[in-house]
Amino acid sequence: MTTLETDRLILREVTQDDHAGIAEMLGDPGVEEYDTPLARGPGAPQIWIDRQRERYARHGLGLWAVERRAEPGFIGLIGIINHEIPEVSDLEIGWHLKRAHWGNGYAREGAIACRDHGFGKLGRDRMISLIRPANAASIRVAQSIGMRLERTIFIQKFGRDTAVFAVDRPPALGH
Repeated sequence: MTTLETDRLILREVTQDDHAGIAEMLGDPGVEEYDTPLARGPGAPQIWIDRQRERYARHGLGLWAVERRAEPGFIGLIGIINHEIPEVSDLEIGWHLKRAHWGNGYAREGAIACRDHGFGKLGRDRMISLIRPANAASIRVAQSIGMRLERTIFIQKFGRDTAVFAVDRPPALGH
């Protein structure tokens, strides 16, 4: 099922067919270095698939598999997460891409689609992204979609300090 589309990307629900792509992404030490703590190891891809499927069923949201229109195939995950952690209550725009697809503007393009979906169809007034403070590339993505650093907090579930970037609904969008 297609969830969101952009000029170059299709964001759709994760399926079992994404297992190998998720395994490749999670197995890259470069992704782990700059990402939030992710489930790792042989069972991790299935944990990710099951977690997203549960999020879709529970909230109608989650990280969606990303494909390029021009060349189908899993390149990462981008979506909207309804966290159930005490430190944050806003919906989060999140992105995780295979390293081969870094630097192509895909994270920004998908994040814009998620931001606009959140402000439009979901009627949200504010959205956040939780970013590892050392992840300069993700900070640039957040800033490029209008987010600003709001604060840095310790998130128990992640076991580390996390930068909270936020963007508010533009007044022109109203309710």
